[in-house]
Amino acid sequence: MNYMRYREIEADYAGSFGEIVLQTQHTSLERSASNLYTRSIFKLFRPMLERSCRCKVEGVMQSGSILTYIVYKYPRHDIQWSVLFCQEKLIFECSCKRFETLGIPCEHVICVLVYLNIVVLPECLVLERWTKCAKDAINASNANSSNHRNPAFITTYVTFVERCKRMVKAEFECGKLEHIRSTIEMVEKHTSVLEAMGRGESDDMHSLGLQTGRSVGNPPRYRKKGRAVASSSHTVNEKKKKRSSAKCGICGLTGHNRVSCKYRGESNAQSQTHSENNVNYVDDEFVEDNDDWNLSM
Repeated sequence: MNYMRYREIEADYAGSFGEIVLQTQHTSLERSASNLYTRSIFKLFRPMLERSCRCKVEGVMQSGSILTYIVYKYPRHDIQWSVLFCQEKLIFECSCKRFETLGIPCEHVICVLVYLNIVVLPECLVLERWTKCAKDAINASNANSSNHRNPAFITTYVTFVERCKRMVKAEFECGKLEHIRSTIEMVEKHTSVLEAMGRGESDDMHSLGLQTGRSVGNPPRYRKKGRAVASSSHTVNEKKKKRSSAKCGICGLTGHNRVSCKYRGESNAQSQTHSENNVNYVDDEFVEDNDDWNLSM
């Protein structure tokens, strides 16, 4: 019984949102039926619209205010149905008796509606119990009672009950007493907070000091491969401090280089003198080595 009620609530909630996509050739009748019927009943009525395309009206007979339409299904002329239409009471009746059995118009009646160029489904062919407004009278009488709820609230409530059942099943399948006890404590705390909110003591769950055992911190950061990119200003300032300015290669001072150094000429002269001394020193050593070699000869 609970499952049937849940399915009914779910169907009411699904039928209150969205629009049905028209798929048949009789778009006017299909749109009219989609606005009247519930989703589940409309799914049963749509095949009747599709089958009516194969039905043809062969003849019409009149007897007073009652018209009798002979309908056959193409290409079978040997199988026929009679559709009665009372003009005074606006009542349709087919020999197949499908409307009296299921409460849904058959394809033969729909064929007559198309033949008469009727674009809106008549009220005589729509049972109130299959319409979307079937519960409006009940909801209006129970509007002031505590049992009256809108479909969205009831669906949310049923979903919450199912989630609680799933949690209880998972706890007992786990089999660990410490987890079961911690879950019971958490449920007790949440229940006390919700009861306080129901009494009107507070409208915020966090203002009542609800503690779950630990504070919520920042989510863990995922470290990617490769060199980290500096994102803070502190790291950038440290890099600027560590970086030293260029120094001159001649005088060792900052602010200029070897090309613009004022001691460049003196340095070139000193280096030239030093190179000449080195050449003379090398020549003297070469001469001494040659003299020693000549004496040995």
